[in-house]
Amino acid sequence: GRSYRPSDVLYLGYSVGSVIGVLVRAVEPDLGTTVLLAPAGDLVDWPIVQMPKQLGAEVYKICRAGPKRGTPCPTDDVCGDPAACEIDPQVMLLWDALRFPYAHALAPVEPTAYATERTGAASDAPLLLIAGGKDQTLTDRMTGRLADAYGMKPTSGGGRRGPHARLV
Repeated sequence: GRSYRPSDVLYLGYSVGSVIGVLVRAVEPDLGTTVLLAPAGDLVDWPIVQMPKQLGAEVYKICRAGPKRGTPCPTDDVCGDPAACEIDPQVMLLWDALRFPYAHALAPVEPTAYATERTGAASDAPLLLIAGGKDQTLTDRMTGRLADAYGMKPTSGGGRRGPHARLV
């Protein structure tokens, strides 16, 4: 695709600044090329991901297979196979119980809602989302929801592409 030059970028947001970028793109049709780093696209999941840490669970992933099945995995290499490390099912039960109340409380400020339900003319300038695969604060799932909201489809290289948009 087209290369991004610094002079092309008219908005650059990092983390919470990315949330602001989502909001501005939704209401400002003249906003130009936008780059969002570590985009927080799902404010509902974010506090739920943080909750185990607040409750004292430093590690909330477990090995789902192999000789270490059921033991905590603070890093993906503990289980032997990185794919064997998954979120503890008990944490998922907590997430299921809290998702609706959090979603109800945060709905007015949810970035994905602004990306999909625009209140007026929106920017259709090029958009680049940059996310880290091992980000423990903003998970792939949260960034994925934002990419979905912008109509991005998975590509063979593990990223996503959509109309005037790309996730790397």
